[in-house]
Amino acid sequence: MATDEKNFFQKTIQHLARSLASQKEIPWEKIQTIYSLCPQEGHQGVFKMDQRGQDSIIALGIYLLESNFQHVDHILPYLLKLLNGLGKMQWVDEIKYFPRERIPVAERMSFCLNTLLTDIATRYPVSREKIIEAQIKCLSKLSNIIRSAKSDKLNDITKTTLCKATIPCFIGLARSMGRATLSDPPLLCRLFPKPSAPIQQIPVPIPDLNIPKKKSFSNFRSIIPRSLSLNLNLASLDVMTLSSLDPMNDLNNRMIYKSECKLGSQAPNNMSNYFFFKYGSSFNQFPYTRFTDSSIDHKSSTLMFPLGHLQTVLSIAKKILTSDVLGFVDSLALEFHISGESKTFCYRSFSEILNLVIASLLRELLQYQQDLPLPFTKDVQEFIKDLFLNGQTELQSGVLQDTSEREDKESHLTTINKFKINVLANAACVDLLVWATRDESGADNLCGRLMEKINSSNNVKQALAHMPLILVCMEGLGKLSEKFPSIASTCIQCLRDFLVQPSPILSKLNKFHSEKQTPKGLTITVNGVNEVKPISSDHVESQFERLRNSSIENLCIALRAAYTLDPFCVPALLASLSNRLYTAEKSKNDSSLIQANTIVMLGHIAVSLRDTAKTSDTILQFFQQRFCRVPSSIDVLIVDQLGCMIIAKCDMNVYEEIMRMFSTITVEAGNALYSHDQSNQYRHVSGAVINALANIAANIKGDNEMNELLVRLLELFVQLGLEGKRASEKAPVANKASSSAGNLGMLIPVIAVLIRRLPAIIQPKPRLHKLFRDFWLYCVVMGFTNDSGLWPSEWYEGVKEIAIKSPCLVTQTSTRSQMRELQYTSAVRNESVSLNQLQELKSQILQHLNPAPPEVTAAVNKLSFAQATYLLSVYYLETMRIQNSNDPSLQPIFDYLSDYAIQKDKTGLWHCVSSVGDKVFSLFLNAMSIQAKDEIREKKLEYHAQLLLVNFNHIHKLIQCVADKWLSGLVSKFPHLLWNQRVLWTMCDILQVLSYSLELNPNNETPCIQIPSSSFTLMLMDTLEARESTTNDFAARSLGFIQEAMKWAPSATRSHLQHYLTQIPSSSYWHHSGLSLATESVLQSSGLNFHAAPLSV
Repeated sequence: MATDEKNFFQKTIQHLARSLASQKEIPWEKIQTIYSLCPQEGHQGVFKMDQRGQDSIIALGIYLLESNFQHVDHILPYLLKLLNGLGKMQWVDEIKYFPRERIPVAERMSFCLNTLLTDIATRYPVSREKIIEAQIKCLSKLSNIIRSAKSDKLNDITKTTLCKATIPCFIGLARSMGRATLSDPPLLCRLFPKPSAPIQQIPVPIPDLNIPKKKSFSNFRSIIPRSLSLNLNLASLDVMTLSSLDPMNDLNNRMIYKSECKLGSQAPNNMSNYFFFKYGSSFNQFPYTRFTDSSIDHKSSTLMFPLGHLQTVLSIAKKILTSDVLGFVDSLALEFHISGESKTFCYRSFSEILNLVIASLLRELLQYQQDLPLPFTKDVQEFIKDLFLNGQTELQSGVLQDTSEREDKESHLTTINKFKINVLANAACVDLLVWATRDESGADNLCGRLMEKINSSNNVKQALAHMPLILVCMEGLGKLSEKFPSIASTCIQCLRDFLVQPSPILSKLNKFHSEKQTPKGLTITVNGVNEVKPISSDHVESQFERLRNSSIENLCIALRAAYTLDPFCVPALLASLSNRLYTAEKSKNDSSLIQANTIVMLGHIAVSLRDTAKTSDTILQFFQQRFCRVPSSIDVLIVDQLGCMIIAKCDMNVYEEIMRMFSTITVEAGNALYSHDQSNQYRHVSGAVINALANIAANIKGDNEMNELLVRLLELFVQLGLEGKRASEKAPVANKASSSAGNLGMLIPVIAVLIRRLPAIIQPKPRLHKLFRDFWLYCVVMGFTNDSGLWPSEWYEGVKEIAIKSPCLVTQTSTRSQMRELQYTSAVRNESVSLNQLQELKSQILQHLNPAPPEVTAAVNKLSFAQATYLLSVYYLETMRIQNSNDPSLQPIFDYLSDYAIQKDKTGLWHCVSSVGDKVFSLFLNAMSIQAKDEIREKKLEYHAQLLLVNFNHIHKLIQCVADKWLSGLVSKFPHLLWNQRVLWTMCDILQVLSYSLELNPNNETPCIQIPSSSFTLMLMDTLEARESTTNDFAARSLGFIQEAMKWAPSATRSHLQHYLTQIPSSSYWHHSGLSLATESVLQSSGLNFHAAPLSV
């Protein structure tokens, strides 16, 4: 809002109201603080309204709504008194909330007060009848004041009061009356939302120029237009997943307001900047300015006015909207505007805004009313028809538009644009005419008029100006189809022809955008700046998309209505479209536009009517017949629609067929790339298919569906890898496999998009596990694991994202032959690799493991190609996982070290993996050291200390040595773990478990014993001698651990051990080794008691 100085009081009192509202059963005396600041009734019921009074009333309303109507018996009567005194209210000052605010203060306050009362009526049903009746009386009283003034001799004060207060109050009441929603927050709280929590000021660290910024792993274009995003139930979309959105930019911000309101980066629930700026605006005014929760039934959240009140509103409308009254108030407005008495007065005339707000009010009150008496409906119809025809006469003259533009230019947009308001008023009239139609004959006649309007031949300037009216006409055809299915076929034909004839409006908008030319003299005025700016080509394109999407949405509504009578309406539509496409291809006029509209239309129909029999299947067949027959940009559109059909979960057969098509296209396009075949029919759509797969990966719902898609993508990746390898082998010159990897790498960001939405993959099925092995093999061979600049950086970022949740590449069976069979089961065989390539891989391994122990160097030199690529796969997977995961863990490395096949490999592969583990451990320490020093990191460190303590007692001696080495490294990096309570207690618990194992019969089956108060289990040795040795080793290690802790933090260590003594019940264990260790450690480090020392002789 404007400035902190001006709004300090407003913010303070709203904070107070919200604080009081959060308390239950608060006494009225505390609310008096706010209530006493509100205007109080003076002589003859007159209220003096200043800015602080307005702020206090709004704060009182916020308290009432957010406190769940505490003290409503005190507050509601006061609000109704304010409403009753609206016509006599004295307005002391004129202060704007926003610099760009344009409506009069009296209108703003009337709008806010009645929005509050409507919220109360909606959410507190006991008061509903009383509030509605009071609003009707107020509307009637204000209208009587306006009409009676026409016959009176007016002095300057009366004229000023009418223009500054009475008429604006009437407008504000008409804008807010009857608008309701049950979704939270209430409408008043959307105008004045809760302030956001203050952002914690964190010192900005000096950036390290050596650390590269994290890049996005994808740069895909969304294939989902706004019109389908709601149909697909895309409640949220990770904006980072798809960085380039559709032309309307509505996918990441589904406020349907956006294209009309241009709220920009404002929060969706803060709308005061819009309603205090847009003349005649109201909640739920038009389809494209509707702001209600789509999950709420609009009918149930609408205030249903009794017939008597509806008749009163209609009577008021008839009396106010007469030519005499409108002419009178227009003359008043012009005179007052010229006088310049008010700095917030924006009306050169009142007639246009009165037409709009009254038509919009009638629309809001009547749209969900049913079974009203026929005479009343006829009365509404005749009145609105006259209003509509009068508005059309003015709109078609063209003079009003030129005059309005000139006035806008002169006033810097500070006064009302009469032409735009007239367009909006006519749009509201169309909605009412559709509602008032009660028989098929009337519906047929109205349908004809709507068709004339949407097919009118306007230039680009007129088309953009009439856009709200055209869009409402589109929606009218859809509503008429729903009400009267018998005329749905007529509406279908009209909307079909609008798209594929095409309509002159569509054709001109498309042509304007295509040519990207700015006609001379076609200008708009920038808000607040007196400069001329050409119509933007992007603006024209967005309006074109909006118009096309609206026609397609309503065509789908009409088709669904027609389907109830004619199940073959979709095939009939396809037949007519085939004929139109055939003729369009032979014509040069709008051929590409007709084809594009047809494809987009059918994609929408396939999604919207996916629950009807054979609709998706029929449309898929149509797409297949047209696809790549003659390569063109239309094929890309077809791919986009096919992707939307998969996301919408159309028929399973359709899903299978489309995925088969995508796989075929990707493979054949890849083969063409390898063979440099320029004639391949799929080359121009391979990128579109990858993009569609990315959209599917980002939006497909269901765990089973996502897992199945992952398998398909990995299969396609491996298949492309095999095709590329074959191509490189057939090449006349010996090429590296990486020279054929271009098409293969395109799938990496797609897989990354999907992997990002999945949980970490643990214990996958054998097929998926094998696919991941092959995936990492190809990544190593093709060089995707290095950010060397050879491949796009997005691929490398995608590989890192995949590494975070990829399963470990351990063997899934206990057979020792798996590593020997690796050379036969690998996607790339040993015989297909040259000795130089194998030696290069070995050098790469030794470079990564440098400095490598002698036994590791000797083992690496013996590795086959399959083993070398496997080792590199493990290295890159685990180092990337540890570096990029938010929760780095050493558990995967222990899984490799415990792998039976790796342990039994005779080439020394285990030592190589152990060396990889050392690198991973070093990266783990670095990753943990840069994390915030908070409780979360502490728990992670405790967990890994426990993990290492458990693995210190592993059944394999080599793993014990690794765990011992890493435990020393961990406490060296984080010494406080030495005296950490959980670590010390776990050590004592493990010692007790080991001691207990000595009492078990070694001839029985070797058990796994749970470590108390942890998630770890301990596998015991087979023999009693081995168990004794392990117990002695761990006891010695633990004692040394505690002794070191006593050196660093004796008090804390002693305290934790003493606390441990109290946690062991005396009856549970008569011989508790952990207890003995703790007791011994405490006694050995207890020190001297100087108070009890003997006196010297």
